Amino acid sequence: MTDLKNLREELKSDIRGVGALVEQTNHSVQALAEMVGSMMVDITIIKDNVEFLKGGIRKKVDAEEFQTLERRVSLLERKRAIA
Repeated sequence: MTDLKNLREELKSDIRGVGALVEQTNHSVQALAEMVGSMMVDITIIKDNVEFLKGGIRKKVDAEEFQTLERRVSLLERKRAIA
């Protein structure tokens, strides 16, 4: 009978240990979920910034192309005026 009682106590102790591990795992998962949520916010901000920068670069490229065309037209007008 004593062996059965000892076995029962060991089993209870093991179950408590498993419960503690499950609780610890739940805390870890919750912390990870919070970190992922925070990262999602940061990624959204980064994506918005990249879109803004892309728009600025497009405008800059368009402005540079326009300036190049202005110079070419100006050169052509001068050549035509000379000829």
